[in-house]
Amino acid sequence: MHKQHKVYESSDGRYVVYEDTGRAPPTYHIHDIKTGTVYGNRHTLDDATQDVSAAVQHGGFETPGWDNYWTKKSKGSKSWHREHYGDPKPLKPTEIAKVTDALGKPIDPGIRHAVQMLARCGFTTTSSCEGHVTHGAPTPWIHIFVDSNNTLQRIQHAITNFNRKHNLSDAHKVRAHLGSDDELRIQTMTDAGKPSEVELVSGRTRMNKFVTYLCTPRSTY
Repeated sequence: MHKQHKVYESSDGRYVVYEDTGRAPPTYHIHDIKTGTVYGNRHTLDDATQDVSAAVQHGGFETPGWDNYWTKKSKGSKSWHREHYGDPKPLKPTEIAKVTDALGKPIDPGIRHAVQMLARCGFTTTSSCEGHVTHGAPTPWIHIFVDSNNTLQRIQHAITNFNRKHNLSDAHKVRAHLGSDDELRIQTMTDAGKPSEVELVSGRTRMNKFVTYLCTPRSTY
């Protein structure tokens, strides 16, 4: 059973950190009160409060200033997940439908096809979300385990070329953020100012198209 309680609030009142004691050891989740977005799975309170301070300083998460901070923080950091649990194990596409999270919930149907395609072409995913209008992040996202620089470069090059090929605006681009657990967060942006089911369906469709593009063999990316 998951139990969360508030352990920290930013100076401007926008961000609140909750401790989740339903796991051993506990994890920490950052809630953006303004947007309703939840940024989860920080493994220490210090880690969570540092990220909150950076978000306040740079005007929010997923801003250019935040990206620079996160990149510098991630370089050379030791993977907490690999240290404590070893490398994530790849799943067969047929196993995806049976996977559940810590609350016993299956992979969201709106993102399951993309996760299955990634499994078929050899990528290991660790978590995902189809995006939601009423809670959580209003964008579809998938965390991919990065086991080598070649994997990272392949995905980054594919994102750059895909966005250019489809002439996507900043509000609708595919983006990637490398975390300190050797996980790359892939997400298809939606108009966060006007989150709607129509926007989310469009974002899920772009995710499927991008994963198809990523998994299509080509000589260069």
